[in-house]
Amino acid sequence: MLEKKLKALKWDSYEEVTYGFKLMFEPLKEKMNGSGHTDLGNSHGAIYDEETSQMETFSRLVWAIGPYLRQNEDVFLKEEIHASFVAGTDPTSKHYFGKLANYDQKFVEMAALATCLLLNKETIWQDFSAQEKENIAHWFLQINERKIPKNNWRFFRILVNVTMKNLEMPYSQEIIDQEFAFIDSCYQGKGWYCDGKESQVDYYIP
Repeated sequence: MLEKKLKALKWDSYEEVTYGFKLMFEPLKEKMNGSGHTDLGNSHGAIYDEETSQMETFSRLVWAIGPYLRQNEDVFLKEEIHASFVAGTDPTSKHYFGKLANYDQKFVEMAALATCLLLNKETIWQDFSAQEKENIAHWFLQINERKIPKNNWRFFRILVNVTMKNLEMPYSQEIIDQEFAFIDSCYQGKGWYCDGKESQVDYYIP
């Protein structure tokens, strides 16, 4: 039934995209528990540990949830996002996203989480306590203190710092400028960028 409904959509209007999101998300609700981790079983192909895989699953859903909440009221999703940020960034929580190492996969996942907060400053962000906001910022800003690849990951640093700036939390303008300069150095002309190495054209197209 779900597949039939999705196939019937033309995806050519905001209303249909919103409806499609709701259809696809409904089966996932029972998998969400306010922990910032979503367990879909062992059917994924991630090469890293299970905890990171579950955090990645959650963050990839947030790419849709964040923009959706920007324009729609949804108590369940708002509470889920709030609880997940609190649990994931509290060092005393069993669901803490963790102290990150150099080249950590979770720097990639920060992009979706940061975008969600950036889009929902007046709603989700304002509901956090002062301590919760501090925990969130401290976890995110690990990206400034660790090594990351010289490729499209550099944009994640920009996204995190721009988000912190807009949320009036600590950030580094120096790093924003530095990483934009790096991305500019990857430009190959005619709208194309290499992904750090000239021999690898970036299919993300920064």
